[in-house]
Amino acid sequence: MMRRKVFIFLALALIFAFNLLLTYGMLWGSFFLFFQNPQFSHIHYESRNIYACLASLSSFSLIWISFVWAVRDWIKKNRFYYWSVIAAVIVFGFMHYGRSLYPDMNSERQKNGYFIKVQKWYLGGDKVYKRWKSKDSIIHYESYPEIIWELDSINKE
Repeated sequence: MMRRKVFIFLALALIFAFNLLLTYGMLWGSFFLFFQNPQFSHIHYESRNIYACLASLSSFSLIWISFVWAVRDWIKKNRFYYWSVIAAVIVFGFMHYGRSLYPDMNSERQKNGYFIKVQKWYLGGDKVYKRWKSKDSIIHYESYPEIIWELDSINKE
């Protein structure tokens, strides 16, 4: 019986440490970076920020409410609550998937009154260059987040 309590306590301590790590990762704005990719630029930038806030808050709530629930179950019923582990793994999966949408290189310039963004990706051992072009000329945008990007070309090496 004592071994079981020690096991549950150690599991909860590991989950707590992992949740702290996930919270630290969310503080760096991983969901904000995800929603700032050119693929989402057709969505108004204020809406993208709202989506990023909702994703961060729901992830934060998911991991910490499930952890508090696990501690409550341990104290009241002396059993291990697996949903806390599942919630942490789900949030980690979303954060890890979001990182796969970041290019290995990103460069921007202006050409003929348009913004040009070139992203270099290493996909399956190949270098893939995605060239994005602003939908309208520079004079139509008041700020950078308002730019609507269109995929101009894809080159493979």
